[in-house]
Amino acid sequence: LIVAFQEAEYFDRFEVECEVQFYGMRGERCTGCGDPELTGTICNNTRATGTQSDPISEEGWWRIDYPTPNPECSSQVNDAYNLTHFSIFGERIPVRETCPKMWPCIPLDACKGNNTCSRRYDDTSERCADCALGFFRLGGVCEPCPDQPWVIVVGVVLAVATGSYVAHKLNEKKVNMGIISIGVDYAQVLAIFATSNVEWPTALVSLYNALSAFNLNIDLVAPECWNNAVEVPYETKWFCIVFFPLMMVAVAVIIYVAKYIYKWFKHKRSKLNTHAAALYGNVLMIFYYMYLYLTNTVLTIFNCQETEPPDGKRYIRDVGTEEGVCYEEGSLQQRLQPWAIVFFIIYTIGFPAFISYILYTYKDKVVRDQFCRAKRMPPSALKSKEGLWSFRKRYSRMYYQFKPQYFFWILVILARKCSISVNALIFRELTTFQLCTIQLTMFIAYSLQVKYSPYMSSKEYDMVALEFDSLAEETEANIDSGAQLARQAELYQRHKEVHFGNGENHGTRRRAAELLFNYNAVEAVLLFCAVLVALSGIAFDSGQMSSTQSEVLAYIVLVMVCSSLAYFAFVLFAEFWVAFYPEKELCGLEKIILALKEEEDEIEDDDAFTMMPNPLRKSDGQRPNSPSGGSANPQLYKDLAEKDKIIDAQKKEIRNLNKQIFAAKQQTTHKREVKKQRKTGFGAAPVPDAKATYNAMALSDKEEKGRDSFL
Repeated sequence: LIVAFQEAEYFDRFEVECEVQFYGMRGERCTGCGDPELTGTICNNTRATGTQSDPISEEGWWRIDYPTPNPECSSQVNDAYNLTHFSIFGERIPVRETCPKMWPCIPLDACKGNNTCSRRYDDTSERCADCALGFFRLGGVCEPCPDQPWVIVVGVVLAVATGSYVAHKLNEKKVNMGIISIGVDYAQVLAIFATSNVEWPTALVSLYNALSAFNLNIDLVAPECWNNAVEVPYETKWFCIVFFPLMMVAVAVIIYVAKYIYKWFKHKRSKLNTHAAALYGNVLMIFYYMYLYLTNTVLTIFNCQETEPPDGKRYIRDVGTEEGVCYEEGSLQQRLQPWAIVFFIIYTIGFPAFISYILYTYKDKVVRDQFCRAKRMPPSALKSKEGLWSFRKRYSRMYYQFKPQYFFWILVILARKCSISVNALIFRELTTFQLCTIQLTMFIAYSLQVKYSPYMSSKEYDMVALEFDSLAEETEANIDSGAQLARQAELYQRHKEVHFGNGENHGTRRRAAELLFNYNAVEAVLLFCAVLVALSGIAFDSGQMSSTQSEVLAYIVLVMVCSSLAYFAFVLFAEFWVAFYPEKELCGLEKIILALKEEEDEIEDDDAFTMMPNPLRKSDGQRPNSPSGGSANPQLYKDLAEKDKIIDAQKKEIRNLNKQIFAAKQQTTHKREVKKQRKTGFGAAPVPDAKATYNAMALSDKEEKGRDSFL
């Protein structure tokens, strides 16, 4: 206070102190600390000592000191009624130079309180936004670097090399690769659960992060761990991810040009472009497997969340509070938002639209190619079918694992992935509802899978070929009436078994083995497990379970996920083993798989009924067709002999009908050719000899059983 040009202190005669749970310096109004869990403020002043100090931050909070005057200090030094000093010119002089303000951390466990960070986070960063030395950010949380960071690089290189070698060998062995895409899709969906705001148990989070490798997650490579002196900003990693497919396109172009030049100098000019189709197909495969990860990465820029409790701002969860603030001019989110919109159109919308255009524009080729695949036609036969071989190399990875009538099913899978990512964004602040929508999406996918069974496993090749042969027969106008009888007899012979004695048990075991290794069964099991995982997430987020209940549920979910992955690995290993070592036994495993892959196994004849041991003769160890055997019923042998004659007659009749069907098809084809040639002015073509043509297509004795399906 200044009187007559003499300055005196306010507090020469009296001084006011703040009560406990309030804070304030000399000349300030006292401000309450409130509930530390809601305000993040802990008052450390006590009446006994008479200390008046600023509060400290609660665990999960960070104190920032703002210079005064500042809008964040409006309740203290900026208040018009605060006691302050005034200069001789009447200007108010603040008592303090800074004022405290508490802000919540992301994640909350990063801050230990009193502006200190947990071991994984850097104490020098504001609000513990950066990872400490020796840690890297994965899924918005700092994880420890491996002891030997170079192991990550070597592991990635070895994984790529091994995967390329295995893929090459599988292609040589003609192994159906559809089973691999089923497992990859399942792993990608599980990895998405780690991004939800659910307090998953640590073991499940670690498992989800490990499965994110199937998303080609660049964070797993941990570039921050390679060199402690080099810091990789989030913006750099984000651009690397979204440009990765385009970089693969550039690599494919370079490989194409290099091979083109090589063939030119090697005088292989008739095959200059033969390698282009395969490169094109590989690029499409990369786009497909990265679709979910790319969509999720692009939408991350729009995934701005509030802190708990809210501080009035939103932040990108994977970035943190220091650089991840949203909707502020010049922020990282505003810089990346235009790019995110462009890549959302290119990847999330553009890729499915392109696949839809290809599949429906060339629908006839797609269906015919799958029909030829079911027929097991060699490449030499496809090369003569109007560019069908080139089309297969270019686009088959988008439909090869599905039945011809479900050639579009990849669009259903892409829609499922897109729905999961979009739901995770739209309902990011309603975690329970978010998990409900994801669960609904997975349940709809499961229902469609069970109803339609779109996958075409190796065992189903012959059945698919038979169905399309039957469809072709129905569309032939001038096929005689015996064709329908022949088709019905053919279906009866392929699907009906007549067993005596213990043959029923053998058939039951065989059907169980078929179901175990059927791709549709594998997909259904994995989808159902994903539904249960989403359901468990709702339980974890409810907060209604005790620690014991939460731990028990965590173990159940962990066992379920690991069991489903083990089941998939078993089926995949079985496919690989039979493909690479068909002559070696592995606990009888190859016998089961080979029996499923053959057109008919040893207990089922394509053109005959199967006769199993007669239970009436088990007591004396004789077979029913044995003339010796004690007091066997002679009438039984007579009946069996008559049935054998009937079966032989039916076999002969079926073969004759097949010949007639084939001859009728040849006549129909000839008539069409005659009409075309008359229109063009050429003479009529000679009538083909149906019998000679049919005999020329005769197969070996072992393949004779599959001839009917081929016709």
